[in-house]
Amino acid sequence: MTIDHQQLSIFLAVYQHRSIGKAALALNVTQPWVSRSLRKLEDHVGAPLFERHSSGVIPTLAADVLRPYADEIISDSRAALEEIAALSGKGTSIVRVGALAGVSNSLLPMAIDQLLQKWPNLRVQLIEAVEDQLSEALARGQIDIAIAGAMQHHEVTFSAPQRMTDPVIVVASRDHALSRKANVSLQDLAQYRWVMPPPSTVPRQEFEQRFRKAGLEPPVVTVETRSVSAIRALVALTDMISWQPRAVLAIDKGAGPIIEIKTPELIWDRQFSLFRREKGLLAPGAKKLVDEIRLLCSPPATSRPTRKTRA
Repeated sequence: MTIDHQQLSIFLAVYQHRSIGKAALALNVTQPWVSRSLRKLEDHVGAPLFERHSSGVIPTLAADVLRPYADEIISDSRAALEEIAALSGKGTSIVRVGALAGVSNSLLPMAIDQLLQKWPNLRVQLIEAVEDQLSEALARGQIDIAIAGAMQHHEVTFSAPQRMTDPVIVVASRDHALSRKANVSLQDLAQYRWVMPPPSTVPRQEFEQRFRKAGLEPPVVTVETRSVSAIRALVALTDMISWQPRAVLAIDKGAGPIIEIKTPELIWDRQFSLFRREKGLLAPGAKKLVDEIRLLCSPPATSRPTRKTRA
């Protein structure tokens, strides 16, 4: 039994938007066209995929089962067509990568630069996000590889370069009251307002665990957001503090509005790994990027001392 790719694309759009009208708008087609395609797909699979309501649609259990397979089929088909077009000179191969802020601001730009020097016809699409967002993007085929500390679904860890690390540190505005202290204790930090990612994220869990190990209640988080840019803005423009990769300071080359607050108990040397989907093929362009990351993370070659000969 084969399923029409166009019907799967329409199904995925409706699944994502929970609305036939919004899916039609996103795909630039008419609502009747979307409805007809859905009915044909439902007839083909032999089960209803959505419950229709006045406010939108709700996926059925059959839709939940179909969605990951549909993601995989569409993603692999798109990658194949891109590679064939690139081979024939009629298109470019696209590398889709997602990464945490620490990697996307440090190691990844260097890897991408090396990649494009060797393969100038490649194009790169980069998503910067936290783990749960990267996990979803990877599962849906929106990215080929993800660089993160840990994932949450059924991804495969296929590489963990030893030097792919970035310390997570306490950050605050340059004129913050804590900036004048040489070493800041966990008790000092508890007095201030914090902006952090949600409790479901790995950094937030590690952050709270460190306070509890010290016998302290974690500070109250005033603002929760997954947006790295929003966190940077709130830290730079207010007295809020946060826990971020040290690489975010490198963006401004040490002269920006955000600085590190020296807190030994909250320095976390976080190691990153490369993840791919459990099923499906890894595109050739993505493999090339992985090679560049591994080269950058490989230990420098050391020259062996030469044995002196007697005169």
